[in-house]
Amino acid sequence: MDNSNTPRERNKGAQPKNSATGHANDAAPNADRIFNRDAERATNGAMLIDAAQIDIVRAIITVADFEDRVNRKIAEAIFKVADDQKPVDLVSVGEELRKSGDDNFFPLLEMSVSQCDAASKAPFYAAIVKNLSIAREAHALTQDAGRAIAGGQDTGQILDTLKNALDELQRSAPGKPSRFALMNREAIQALQPKKYLIAGMMEENSVGQVWGESGTGKTFVGLSMALHIAAGLAWHGRAVEAGAVVWCAGEGVQGLKKRIGAECIGKCFDWPEDFYLVAQPPQIASERDLSEFIRNVLPVNPRLIVLDTLSRHAVGLNENDQADMSRFQDAGARIARETGATVLFIHHANKQGKERGSTVIRGALDFNLEVRAERDAIMLFSDKAKDDGGFAPMVFTKRPIELPDGQTSLTLDRAAGDSLLPINRAEATRERVFEVLPDEGAKGSEWQEAAENAGICKSTKFYEYRDDLVKAGRVRIEKRIYKPVPEQEETA
Repeated sequence: MDNSNTPRERNKGAQPKNSATGHANDAAPNADRIFNRDAERATNGAMLIDAAQIDIVRAIITVADFEDRVNRKIAEAIFKVADDQKPVDLVSVGEELRKSGDDNFFPLLEMSVSQCDAASKAPFYAAIVKNLSIAREAHALTQDAGRAIAGGQDTGQILDTLKNALDELQRSAPGKPSRFALMNREAIQALQPKKYLIAGMMEENSVGQVWGESGTGKTFVGLSMALHIAAGLAWHGRAVEAGAVVWCAGEGVQGLKKRIGAECIGKCFDWPEDFYLVAQPPQIASERDLSEFIRNVLPVNPRLIVLDTLSRHAVGLNENDQADMSRFQDAGARIARETGATVLFIHHANKQGKERGSTVIRGALDFNLEVRAERDAIMLFSDKAKDDGGFAPMVFTKRPIELPDGQTSLTLDRAAGDSLLPINRAEATRERVFEVLPDEGAKGSEWQEAAENAGICKSTKFYEYRDDLVKAGRVRIEKRIYKPVPEQEETA
């Protein structure tokens, strides 16, 4: 049994390669050593996690395609249990393996499950296994041909035979798995609930965004989440699934180093090795950029991919155009589908404080997190959660951090008991609008200007809050002057 492949090594790419041959696990091109043990384990793990993947895997590979003896026996046991119409789980597969007289397989089954990051990636893992099986067979055919020629057989005839055999192998190579495979009742019932990347907040293999007005701290929030996932540390009391993070910086690349340093110092952890930066934003609606980007990130096996900001990764597209944003969201979904990662957009608000752009953006998201600045605090709200009720609002305070080079940046601390959080955001904003109205009163335009200058709300929302205060009897109008109503009159 090979225990050399740690999760860290797995995130950095599969097996070590010989610099001369490029073969995994190999010091010289040897047909029986061309294989990827991680991919074989992950294929078995996907089937153990989600029985619906078994038929998908069997359409790509057979037991004979597994080169590692242990992985081959596990796959054989999984297929046998499925054929016997028994539940495919660790217990039933373990029992099947015990029939072979080996009681040491259970830890290996757990290892297979831990090797698989997402059951939905079963076709990807199985394709690796199949392609390496084909490579082994091609290698063996080439060696046989070489020996035949060395033995004096007709070179032309041998090479023609070899070419035909290699062409046949090439035709047997797996194509790209269909996204439109039919699932029967059993397959649907066997679907496993999604796991959380951040407990109760962000699901694995999903698409979402963090949005807010400029200067509210949305990048600080997104970056803090990303760094904790890369470090494998809970985020403000919420458990995370550790894994590689790819941050695509469309803006603020220079400042990112300071922010990362401040978060690491402020939360007392080392700069995560599994945090990767892409300094040139890929235009994901471009097929060329999208394909190249996916190829580049696959080797690190990312758990989270952040695109900061949406607009910088959609240059040339109209955010208000439904067709353009549908293309963009399709590209985001493709990244999630082909990498198994969660895709997170950082997005701006419009002048009215609402999400900028077409409603298509919001409609396609699995989760939507809004960041707002209230006085000296940063507030995080679950604005949309497709499959659950979201989470209770969270409040953070900003803490300055001095870096070793003398520069400063910020980290976010959770406010104790979220004590700064108003029960209702609209009520909180309306209260602030009321507070800027002078005791002696003011014209409507003067009151509106005071609210805007204080950064409370834009003009369109101001009128709504003003009218609410008048209807509630907290403000009265005297000769076009708005005046606060004293408390004793309100309660009279």
